[in-house]
Amino acid sequence: MTEQRRVIYFINGLTRGGAEIGLRSLLENGLFDGHDFRVIILHRGSPDLRREVGLLTGEDRIIEASESSRLTMRGCFVGTYLLLRTIITFRPDSIILSLKQANIIGRLVLYAFPKVKCIAFEHIAELERGPAVALYTHLLRWTSSRVDSVWADCTTTLTATRTYFKPRQREEEVVPLFLASDDVPLKNCYELSGPARIVTAGRLVSRKRIDLLLHAIRILTDRGRPTVLTIYGEGPMRSAFQHLSETLGIGRQVKFAGFKHRWYSDAKEHDLFIHMSDEEGFCIVVAEAMMVGLPVVANAVGGIRDYSNDGTTAIHLSSMDPEHVADVIGRCLDCESNRHSLGLCAAQGIKSTYRRDRVKELYRSVEF
Repeated sequence: MTEQRRVIYFINGLTRGGAEIGLRSLLENGLFDGHDFRVIILHRGSPDLRREVGLLTGEDRIIEASESSRLTMRGCFVGTYLLLRTIITFRPDSIILSLKQANIIGRLVLYAFPKVKCIAFEHIAELERGPAVALYTHLLRWTSSRVDSVWADCTTTLTATRTYFKPRQREEEVVPLFLASDDVPLKNCYELSGPARIVTAGRLVSRKRIDLLLHAIRILTDRGRPTVLTIYGEGPMRSAFQHLSETLGIGRQVKFAGFKHRWYSDAKEHDLFIHMSDEEGFCIVVAEAMMVGLPVVANAVGGIRDYSNDGTTAIHLSSMDPEHVADVIGRCLDCESNRHSLGLCAAQGIKSTYRRDRVKELYRSVEF
């Protein structure tokens, strides 16, 4: 009988974001079946997601550096110690590092354990803009010599993130975090009735550019186009976006619906899905919107370029200027047949490409 391989998954925390929810998806769909598995988190993040992951793995397999909802320096230091201690006692064959802080800490620790396979799991094509981006770029490239294998959530992410790695022989794998639901109902009505119902979803952070979308809604209102916007998701920018909607005079037209598992089941009753993020990895929410047949307008970044075709399964924005966005939304809302065609083609494409049995078969071939 073959001995189980021992695997550690080291991640920043279990905040409600694509990479973190992706871990739940990997566990639900059997990527780690047959392996002795541990999860080490630098901070707790969302209590609900933490509980869900605990149910999937078993509480005894989760090692938590901090109960905080956000990443802290203390959590990083404690997490470094816990990773070091777990490597010594658990003796893993491989360690998967998810998100940039966990990647940097994990690689530095693993220089002391050259026989342990180091897998960097990449989730975004470009680092989020900010004052520390140059430092992170330098540290990630400098420590990349310790990485033996690179996983990415889509082909675009895999290609784009090669710039953060020094050249050396290493394995590469595309490991999708998204599987199309077999039982999800499709949108069945594309006729407008009353104000146009627009929806978006994602973690409420600056790079999602909800601010530009709110300005576009204001422009549509000024043009006499009745519009309501529903925003699914939570995040540190929620209050700022709420304040902006009030300042723009559209507060009553904007609903902040919070985080909802399977948000798309309700959202399919809307008329249009808009996504305006500056950077993405795979971008699960766009794939979910397409899966239920919502017509999608999106900034084609990250994996959105992999699974959508402009004019056939989605409309790609050529500019993020709110005037242009309002123009595109207006044209979509004016043509029911185009929305119907976009939605049906999107649902067919997503359900074919990310069919559950197809992705689970890919998981069985992933090398640890």
